[in-house]
Amino acid sequence: MTKDIIAALATDSTWLPLGCLQDNYAWRTAIDSRAYLVDPGEARPCLDWLQNEQLQLDALLVTHRHADHVDGIGELIAKWPDAQVIAPAEYSGREVTRTVAAGDNIELADGAIKMTALATPGHTRGHLSYLGAGFVLAGDALFVAGCGRLFEGDGNDLLASMEVFRALPEDTQLCCGHEYTLGNLAFARLVEPDNQLLQEFCQRAEKLRAEKLPTVPTTIGQELAINPFLRYDQQAVIASVCHQAGRQLSEPADIVLGLRRWKDSL
Repeated sequence: MTKDIIAALATDSTWLPLGCLQDNYAWRTAIDSRAYLVDPGEARPCLDWLQNEQLQLDALLVTHRHADHVDGIGELIAKWPDAQVIAPAEYSGREVTRTVAAGDNIELADGAIKMTALATPGHTRGHLSYLGAGFVLAGDALFVAGCGRLFEGDGNDLLASMEVFRALPEDTQLCCGHEYTLGNLAFARLVEPDNQLLQEFCQRAEKLRAEKLPTVPTTIGQELAINPFLRYDQQAVIASVCHQAGRQLSEPADIVLGLRRWKDSL
């Protein structure tokens, strides 16, 4: 690659992580006095941020229906009843004001924030990610060095989602829903023990977590170098998965499914 994908993790970004629950991240941004949140799994951290910054909640976005991504919505909407709640069809909360599907365009803040919904199934069948202005808000579809468990999808769903992320520009910032990085990196090192870029990133991530700092966002370019679920076509990854499975696997869907099953078994 022509760029240094082990460059410093972004800390000066438009969308910033907001810790919720045990290891969740909601994502936040603000324009003037209007605030926007993605996947508020817990209300209190969001309320504290809004109050401390004297912001008015204008809209919430949902990637999927799991409670740890939506449980804060009711309390937030009780305080800001005019705020939009934009969600995929799989989330049927009574607060939803707009249901979106893959390919739909979303404009917030009078057009200052423009996003497109992407189909990223597997973790749930209707999971969406939101792409805009160099950021992809990926919920539980893609993590740093990993991906979400397959609760409803199969290998083909997982492969389709990984191909969506692989097609994004390498400088796209990945904003994911959990701080699972160190565990994911341990698995990635099992898959590719000789990946030098992975070893270097592990050191950086361990230092960040020791300082109680988030490891997110990363970039798609960085993930292409360290994330085994995006590297399913690399010979080292294929060889490791086949060895673990005890049989030859050749189809990409079987490779990513084999990776997921391996990870689940640990």
